[in-house]
Amino acid sequence: MAAAVLLRRFFNRRTEQGTAGTPYSAEAVEVIAGLLREEPPGRLQKVLADGLRYAVDLRRADLQRCHLQNAYLGMREGDKRPVDLSCADLFEADCSDASFKGVNAVETVFYRAILVKTVFQDANLERADFRAACLTEAKFAGARIGGARFDQADGVPTVVARLLDENSVARAGAQVPTRT
Repeated sequence: MAAAVLLRRFFNRRTEQGTAGTPYSAEAVEVIAGLLREEPPGRLQKVLADGLRYAVDLRRADLQRCHLQNAYLGMREGDKRPVDLSCADLFEADCSDASFKGVNAVETVFYRAILVKTVFQDANLERADFRAACLTEAKFAGARIGGARFDQADGVPTVVARLLDENSVARAGAQVPTRT
């Protein structure tokens, strides 16, 4: 558990590991992702998953088949910028009950991911790939979804489905209403 928390130091320029910038942040993300591909015990899994939030820059991260249940990667009050998951690969990741509130996830792959009760409120999900994902009770209020693909996705919320064309792709500039 302590080691999982210590990995966060590689994402912070103010720690002894970050004094020369954050040269090991990509490796720390890879270590966390590797550990999350196996199903670690509950509390350890949550600490590792939440630790990814401290990286802030997760662009192009390989998070395939990671166990990210209950993770909080979303914006918090006082954050200077959102977590950037643009072009990250979450193929078959389990993100049940996770929060991606306010994240930047442009062109992010959620193909065949488990997104049950996942929060995407106010996120930028333009051109994201939700094909064959399980979206039961997922929350998209305020999310920008223009160009996002939802074909063969299960449990697409009605407010999202209304913004899709005949090919299950969100129309350009589509944004999910904040209130239904």
